[in-house]
Amino acid sequence: MNILLIDINKSILVQRIALLIVLLISLFFLICLEHTALPLTKDGVHFQEWSSDTMWQTLESSGLRKHPFKSLWYLHKQPPLYDAVRDLLIGCLNKVPDNVLLSRLDQLIYYVWAFIYCLMVVMVYQWLSQLTSFRFAFYLSMAWILHPAPIFYATYLDSPILCSLGVLWLFYELWLFYSKQGSIIRLSACALLLFYLRASCQWYFFFLLAGCLILMRIPRRQVVKFVLICMLLVAPYIAKQYCLFRVTGATFVGMHFYYLIAGDSLPQKEFGLIADSIPWTYPKEAFLSVGRWNTKKDWQESWAYHRLAYKYLKDHPSEAFRNIARTFFIYNWPDYWRPSATFEPNVAVSLLPWEKIFNQYLSYPSDFLILVLAFF
Repeated sequence: MNILLIDINKSILVQRIALLIVLLISLFFLICLEHTALPLTKDGVHFQEWSSDTMWQTLESSGLRKHPFKSLWYLHKQPPLYDAVRDLLIGCLNKVPDNVLLSRLDQLIYYVWAFIYCLMVVMVYQWLSQLTSFRFAFYLSMAWILHPAPIFYATYLDSPILCSLGVLWLFYELWLFYSKQGSIIRLSACALLLFYLRASCQWYFFFLLAGCLILMRIPRRQVVKFVLICMLLVAPYIAKQYCLFRVTGATFVGMHFYYLIAGDSLPQKEFGLIADSIPWTYPKEAFLSVGRWNTKKDWQESWAYHRLAYKYLKDHPSEAFRNIARTFFIYNWPDYWRPSATFEPNVAVSLLPWEKIFNQYLSYPSDFLILVLAFF
C-alpha cells in the first residue's frame, strides 16, 4: 500500500514538474521571439499594422480614459469584455501622457496576451496528459508552442486569443463531462466568458450547449442548472442593451445575419429608408462611447439589416434556407481548407522558419484526417 502511494506521489510530482517546464519554455520562447521581432516593426511596438484602437469592434483608448464606465455602458457594437480589459489596463497608466497612452496600452496587452498564451499551453498539456503518457503530452505541447497560429494570436491586438482560450476550455470541459469529471460551474464560467467576448456567442449559444449536454446524457437537472446560471448572469446585460438600443446583444451581427439569410443582394433604397426611420432615439450619452464602428450610423444600419432579414425570411423561407446552406457549404468552403495560420501580415510570425511547413501540413489535408480519426 505504501509503495503504491509513493508511486502515485512520484507520478503527480513528475506531472507538475513537466507542467512547470512547459510553462517556462512557452514563456521564454514567446519573449525571445517578440524581443527579436520588435526592431523589425515600423514603430517599435506593433507586430502588425493595426493598433488596439483601430480594430473593428474596439473603443478608442482616449474615450475609455475620459469615460471609463460610460464607454462600456453604451457599447453596442460588441460584448464589453475585451474593452473592459483595456479599460482596466488604462487605469494602470494614470501617469502616462495622452500622446503615448495607446502605445503603452498596446504593450501591456501584449504582456497579458503572453500570459494567456502560456495558460493555453498549460491547458493543452493538461488535457493531453490525461489522454496519453506524460512524455508524449510534453512533445505534443512543444509542437503546439511552435505553431504559428497561437503565436499570431498572442501578438495580435484583438480578442481572438481570449476567444481561443474560451473555446479550448469549452471543449476540454465537455470532454471532462464525457469522462465523468465535468463541472457545471466551470462550464457556465466558460460559456459566460465567450458570451461577453464574442457577438456570435449570444444568449442562444447557451441553449446550443444545453443540447450538447442532453446528447451527452448529462442529467437534466444539471442541464437546467447550467441554463439558469448563464441566463441569470446575462439577463441584466440583455435588459440594458434592449432598453438603450432595442437589441438583445451586439449590433455587430446585423449585417452578417442579413447576408446569411438573403445572400448577396441588398435593396439599397429600402435599406436606407428603414435605417433613417427607426422609431427610437439613439441615447445622447452613447456618443461618448465612440469606436471605429460603435456609432449611431452603425446602430441604424444594424437595425435595418435585421428588419430586412426577417422580412426576407418571412417572404422567401425556402430561398433563405438555401442561402444559409450555400453560405456554410459553398461560400466558406475555400476558407475551411486554406493553408494559413494567419489572416494578415505579422512580423513575429514571419520570423518563424517553419511557418510554411506548419501551414501546409497542419491546416489541410490533415484537418480532414484528424476529423476522421476523431471518430475512432
